[in-house]
This record gives sequence, C-alpha cells and structure tokens, in this order.
Amino acid sequence: MAKIEGKKREDLIKFDFTQEIIDSFHDNQAIPVDFYNKDGQILIHKKEEAKPEDFTKLLKFEFQGVYYKKSDEDKLFKQEKVPTSVYGKAISFTKLLDPEKAKEQARAAEDLLADLKKTSFNSNHVRSVQKNMDSMLTDFTDNPEFENVLINILDVLSGAGVSKQSELMTKRTVVAMGMKIRSRKAVSKADEKVGKKEQLNLMTASYLADVGYTKINAADSPSITSEQYEVIKTHPIISYLMIANSPEIDHAVKKLVLNHHRPHRGGGVNNNFPTDQFLIKKLHAFKQKYESELNREVAVQDIEKQIHDIINQNHSSMVEEDIAYLSLASEYASLTTEQPWRDAKDSITALKIILNNCFFSYSDKNIRDLFDYVGLSLSNNKAVVKKNDLIVAASWDSAKKIHFEICRVQDIDRFQTKPLLERLGTIKPIFQKEYKFQLKDFDIKTFQLDKRRAVYNLMNAVDPRRVVYLVDPDLNPRLHDDLEKVLIGKNPSTAST
Repeated sequence: MAKIEGKKREDLIKFDFTQEIIDSFHDNQAIPVDFYNKDGQILIHKKEEAKPEDFTKLLKFEFQGVYYKKSDEDKLFKQEKVPTSVYGKAISFTKLLDPEKAKEQARAAEDLLADLKKTSFNSNHVRSVQKNMDSMLTDFTDNPEFENVLINILDVLSGAGVSKQSELMTKRTVVAMGMKIRSRKAVSKADEKVGKKEQLNLMTASYLADVGYTKINAADSPSITSEQYEVIKTHPIISYLMIANSPEIDHAVKKLVLNHHRPHRGGGVNNNFPTDQFLIKKLHAFKQKYESELNREVAVQDIEKQIHDIINQNHSSMVEEDIAYLSLASEYASLTTEQPWRDAKDSITALKIILNNCFFSYSDKNIRDLFDYVGLSLSNNKAVVKKNDLIVAASWDSAKKIHFEICRVQDIDRFQTKPLLERLGTIKPIFQKEYKFQLKDFDIKTFQLDKRRAVYNLMNAVDPRRVVYLVDPDLNPRLHDDLEKVLIGKNPSTAST
C-alpha cells in the first residue's frame, strides 16, 4: 500500500464528510484528490470517471478517518465556475418568479377557493382568473431567458403561508405553463410562436382543475374507503360542472378540466380515471337535470359537445398533450406539497417518483417534456438521471410483447430520458392494482444477465426503448443493492446468469 513518508504526514488534513461536498463529487462524477488514512497510507486514488461503487468505498472509511494533502486543498474546495449547460442543454441560474408577486397570486387563488365554498362560479371569478393567468404568462414570456431560467416555484411558496389547495393550484399552473411553452418552442422553428390563446387555455384549466374539492369532503389520509374513493373520483366532473355554464370560459378549457385525470390513451390498461362509460353516464344525468332548469343553456350545449367528443374520441393531439401536461403538473404539485400523512418531497425525488409511475399513465413524449424542458429548471439545474445510474427500459416487439431491460447509463447527450445505455440483462416486473394499475417493483429472481453488454442510443429515433424506471438507492434500496451485487459477481442465489 502506498504511503506518505516522514514529515510529509504532518501535511495531512482530516476530511470532513459534509453532504454538500459528497453531492459535488456525485454531480461531477469524480474523486478530485487522493485520500489517505491517518498513517499516510492511501485509501483511494483520485478518479475522473468515478462510479457509484467508488463513492461507496470512500464513505466506508469515514469512521476510521480520511485525510488529504494540504497541497490538494485548492483542488478539493476550489470554486467551480457557474455552469452554463448540463449534458449539453443550456441552463440559467436566473430565477423566473418574483417572490412577492408569486405569493400575491397564490393568495388570490386562496381567495377564490374560499369564495367558491360559499357561492357559485361567476363572471367576476372569470375576470379575476383571466387577469391572473395573463399576468403569469406575460411575466414568463417577457423574460429574455424564459427557455432556461430556474422555475423557482417551490422556493417561493415554501414561505407563502397559503393553504394546501392554493399551493397546489399555483404550482400546477406554473409547471404546466412551463411545459407548454418550452416544449412547443423546442419542437421546431416554425412552432416558436404558439398561440397565446392555447397557452392561456391550459393555464386556466390548470388553475381550475381541482376547484371541485371546494364542494366535497376529501379524506386527508393515504388510506381511503371505496366510498371515499368514488367521491374523489368525481372531482374532475364537479370542477367541470362548476364552470360549464360560464360563456366566458372556452370549451377547450372545460374539456381539459373534465379530462385531466385521463392523460394517456396508449396500449394496455390505462390506470387513470374516470373511464369513458363512467363519464358519459354522469354527463347524461346532468344534461337531463339542467334541461329542466332556467339559464343552463350554455352548460347543456357544452355537455352535449363533451359527450360527442368522448364517444367519437374527438381529441386532437394538442388536446391530448395538454391533458398530459395538466396531469403531470398535478402530480408534481401534489408530491412537492406537504400532506397530513407525509412531508413534501424535494423536486428531484418527486421527478423520480413520477418517472417510476409513468408506465401506465404517460407516453414517452409526455415524460420527455417534463424532464427535458422543465425538470432541470425545477431542480436548481441538477439532473435526475445521471451517468452510471441503473435504469429499466421497456420496449414492445412485433408481437406486442413487452420486454423490460436493466441498463446502465453510459452517457447523456442532451435529454435525460434519451441516454446512451449498456444493456445488462432482462427482468420481469411486478404489477399491482389497488385503485390503479401500477408498476410496483421488479422480481430479482427473474433477472437474467446479458454477457454481450449491447449498447443502445435512445437518441436514435428508431430505437423502440423508453426509460420507465430509475433503480434509485433511496426509493428502492433492495432492488438497487441486489442488482449491484449481481453485476460485481456476488450473485444472489435467486438471480439467473
């Protein structure tokens, strides 16, 4: 073992394992200096292309004491230049939202919710909402760096002191707006100027999607009865009915509110609700009720349109996309908001959970728009998917059979959800249905090692694979640890080779 001789041992300084420094090692994927024990024996060499097991090895020495040379202090604690890109994607550390103005908008949302508990949705509410949405959109698009600035909504609302529902409304609107504007601008130069009306429609729908909760008693618990679930399941319909008779609200807004829990019509079982049959039955009943009431003509006409569109699957690709944006923004807002049964998740953890629950709910493009156009900006420019991460990719063969592959991320060019992958093997999923279908976990007993280690670049447009799961050591430590043991040759007896 290499060793520092003589007086040079006196130049050793004990290393303090702060979370900030360890995070910087992970972010830079490097161990910047040699580390020693107190006797000057080297424990681990500096490494430019460090892997997760290198960091694990370093942390194992923490309790016995880890030291570095005084002459390396600048390398260890040097001030890094502020990056201008992450994985080749431009970023900015300018903050989008003015804290006071954003808090004012959140308080306006709280006032609206309080008023709707006592009265019906009316023209004054419409004007207030439209003014608020127009102000938000203008602030966003007037920023010269709007494509890359930090969307600092979590920081702003952490000290706003507003109700949970107001916090959810504001977050959902800002995140949906970010996806709509940035993903459309990035599609092609010809689409740089998306109609302001489309943007405002999505923002308005995001703002009003859950106003139905003002009319029902929702359970503040993760465990709910089937009866409580049936009530919660109706909240998109209730929200829709609250605005259906407003002539000032566009039909497109009403459609988004009604369908915001139905984001993906891909192959297989859809895990979102309500179903077509459930919706049509409910809408018919309200149409018949309103036909016998005065001044309900606008609502009756809109309900007829909604039923027609559902029966004929008359949703444009833009509408389907906006429904997905609204649903994704709702999930992100919920996960990052404190609930009675759990603390709020940080942004990166929330994004990881959404990715791991995406299989039944969202298309590949939906997830890409969240991660690759607003994900960095929501997480202080820190990536969620990183080099050397273990992920699961899913693909469909010509017989429509689904294959799940364990892969190691080799590199990321521009999009986190389109990395360069090394295929390590195949594994079978564990599906679960409670109220929804979920990809719950993977069965380590079914893992089959692929010794060929084929490499796939998901940036290749014809590659059928999509990332559907991040094997995260915090979210699923058992699977992560078992897979790492298999891959370094300490195969659990349950895994196949």
